[in-house]
Amino acid sequence: MDKSFYFQAQKNYILDVLKYEFDADVFDSTDQHDECPSITLTISNPDYMHGDAELHYKVYLPSDYEGDYSEFIIMQLDYPTQDGAEGNFIDGLANLAQVVRFFKNLI
Repeated sequence: MDKSFYFQAQKNYILDVLKYEFDADVFDSTDQHDECPSITLTISNPDYMHGDAELHYKVYLPSDYEGDYSEFIIMQLDYPTQDGAEGNFIDGLANLAQVVRFFKNLI
């Protein structure tokens, strides 16, 4: 079964929710992996940071429409192309509302 439609639809939905919730620059990357779909977000928030600094996060999406791997995982990155395995690990986010709350605490 080709999962690309499911992952693309999920990625678009999550980005639409984040763009709706925040008046911040949120960009998606071309990340998409069959076993672990993800998006990379770059958030500019001049009120929170000094100068032209940005925050970078890789958000791993629940990867199986059958219910396996059903939590979100967030990795804080130093730069957008950093390997997610080298970032700061944030897990235990069971749904999209918890992901939105996580980012609301930052912005």
